Amino acid sequence: MNITTEAPYGCKLCMEGKKLQVHTTFICNRKCGFCPVPLNKKGLDIIKIDNEEIEPPLLDSLLDRIMLEKQNMLGAALSGGEPTLVFNRVIKIIKRLKSGYGS
Repeated sequence: MNITTEAPYGCKLCMEGKKLQVHTTFICNRKCGFCPVPLNKKGLDIIKIDNEEIEPPLLDSLLDRIMLEKQNMLGAALSGGEPTLVFNRVIKIIKRLKSGYGS
């Protein structure tokens, strides 16, 4: 089995380095047993895009730089923590990614 041909489209993009991983916050109001958030990050309002962590006020500058440096992106995965706890931030990120990368 060839994993890159059998994997879902979103997974293929990730394996090819063409998908941004966006953690909108590490704040969460749940206690899921499968939570992938590292223990040292739980409850912190930090944004992580790919491997860069920033404070929320720096979001615009990071998005500007990421979109300039990574022009070949074909997708993005938004997660958290709980993204709905920072709903306006999620909408802002989606709008910026759509304006920079298209539909």
